[in-house]
Amino acid sequence: MMSMGHQQVRYRLCWLHAQGWIPKLIRQHRLHVRYRPADGALLADWRAYAGRFPRLAAALRRFAQDPDRAAPTDLAAVRGVLAAWLAWYVEQDLGPAYSLRMDILQAARQTLRERWQVDPLEV
Repeated sequence: MMSMGHQQVRYRLCWLHAQGWIPKLIRQHRLHVRYRPADGALLADWRAYAGRFPRLAAALRRFAQDPDRAAPTDLAAVRGVLAAWLAWYVEQDLGPAYSLRMDILQAARQTLRERWQVDPLEV
């Protein structure tokens, strides 16, 4: 179930996309954001903003160093990053049912590495 905040953000992004404002905003604010005009999808590489999100950076660093010892909160961060990148490349929303199981997270990361030569968890 999507929260009211998420619904408002989604509505606003759809409106900005429909008005054609997203490319201008990206340029104007010099954002490190990928934009797909066909469907309005956006992807921000967390590494460009790592300084603004130190807990995310630390969680991904811990996961990269030793995935088997990652804390549940680390896995949630990894899941979020991988889901965003998979949604960008696969062009589908994986939804909240996407698992936190280690084997699924590792497989998702491997898919991104092999098929699209990207590793969103590389620190």
